Amino acid sequence: MYRVVCSKSSSSITDYYNNKYPSAESQNIEALFRYSAYNPQQIERHKKLFVDGWLFHNLPCNFNDPFEFKPKLNWPERKSIEESGLILDLTAYHQLFHRTLSEPNTKQLLRDKSIQGKLKRCVIEAYQSLRVCCFTTSHENPLSWAHYADSHRGYCVKFSGRGKVASQARRINYTDNYPELTFPLITQMVKFLGPMLSKSKTWEYENEYRSIFNPNHERDIKSHIELTQNIDLLKV
Repeated sequence: MYRVVCSKSSSSITDYYNNKYPSAESQNIEALFRYSAYNPQQIERHKKLFVDGWLFHNLPCNFNDPFEFKPKLNWPERKSIEESGLILDLTAYHQLFHRTLSEPNTKQLLRDKSIQGKLKRCVIEAYQSLRVCCFTTSHENPLSWAHYADSHRGYCVKFSGRGKVASQARRINYTDNYPELTFPLITQMVKFLGPMLSKSKTWEYENEYRSIFNPNHERDIKSHIELTQNIDLLKV
């Protein structure tokens, strides 16, 4: 029989990610800022922000960096802790559908190379379906004005760091390492935060925070609607 071994408890994993990608609220951030170009063809989007109080969240495919939200999924080596984590995930997945995963079935799944490709595609598709709103901690960065506010012809909006959306935005971790995912994942969902909140050090000047939600989750949608309708818009 397989023996499932986990290197860290779920609580320690959660603590690790909370410390690595802290929220604006936990950092006592007083205000976050969002730069934008003014495009007359998108007047409805500007109206939604300034009149109706809706905060636009973009798709990752529209980001400047084409490598974002496309993590490397490391397939585990035989008899490694990560392989035990993958087995744990497969078992949990089958239990969701009230099925039992036997040892022979597990061995067959681990040998099936097509499973690797399917899992990788599913992970990338899940990331690319997320919605993201990006903030920064300064309204005086000339590079941000140039890159995100139409070469200083756009605008910058100030949001209260205590607002329901901005307070929960997470700080980006800038690193020279390409984002990777290791098993287990299903049983340690917090790991999915890493690739959402990691960027190359090239972008470190942005000092970015992100609000993220999943439009495919009904509970997330309800929460997001409540949040975006009650954002604290302080100053243009």
